[in-house]
Amino acid sequence: MVHLYTAGGSEAPGFPVTWRDELRALAAGDIDGDGQLELVAVTTRDLDANGQTDIVVAWKNDGRVVPGFPPNTTGHSGCDDACYVHAGFDQTLALGDVNGDGIVDVFAPQDNAYMSLHDGTGRAFDANPIFRGKTKFLGVRFLLDYTLAQQGMSRRSGAATVISSSWPAGGAAGVSLPHGLGERPPCFLEEHRERRRLDAERQLPGVVLERVAGARRLRARRRG
Repeated sequence: MVHLYTAGGSEAPGFPVTWRDELRALAAGDIDGDGQLELVAVTTRDLDANGQTDIVVAWKNDGRVVPGFPPNTTGHSGCDDACYVHAGFDQTLALGDVNGDGIVDVFAPQDNAYMSLHDGTGRAFDANPIFRGKTKFLGVRFLLDYTLAQQGMSRRSGAATVISSSWPAGGAAGVSLPHGLGERPPCFLEEHRERRRLDAERQLPGVVLERVAGARRLRARRRG
C-alpha cells in the first residue's frame, strides 16, 4: 500500500493506493511531462495477463493509475513474446531521461538478468538491431559477456549449458543459461565468476554441473 501526505500531514485525496505485494521500490518523477510528479512502484509478484507480464505501475498525484500502466499487460508497451519480465527485488527502480527528450523514463532491473525500460506512456524502448530476434529492450539479457547478451534466450527447448554456485550451507544451486541463437554453447565467464567468488569467500568446495558428451543428462563434478 502506498500513502501520500500533504504538507499539512493529511492523506492526499485518492490515497492510499495499492497494487500487488510486495512493492519493493518506489520513486517519484514527472514521467508524462505534465509538470506534476507521478509515483512509480515495482513489485516482486508478477502480474500475468493477456500473454504478458508486468512488475511496474505508476500513479498520478490524485491516486489514478497513469494511462499506459501497467505497460505490458495493457498492450501499451508493444511487447511481443520476446519480452522476459519477472520480479523486481531489492531497490530495482530508477527514473531519468534516457533518450534525451526532456521527459523522465522508467528503468526497472529484474530478478532474471533482464531489465524493463519504458517511457511515460508505457511504451517499451526498442532493442538495438544487433540483438537478433529481439524487438524490445525487455528481450535483451544483461550478461557481462557481450556475445552472450547478443545470443540471449533460446527458442528451442533442451539447449542449455548449466553451471552452479554454492549456497552457504554447502549445496549447489543450478543456473540455466539457454542458448540456440549461435552454434556454440556459451561458457559463462569462466564457469561463472559469481560461483568462484562465493567459493573463495566462504571456502566451500563448489559443485559444477556439466554436460556429458553425447548425453542429454548432466552430471555433478565437485571442485577442490
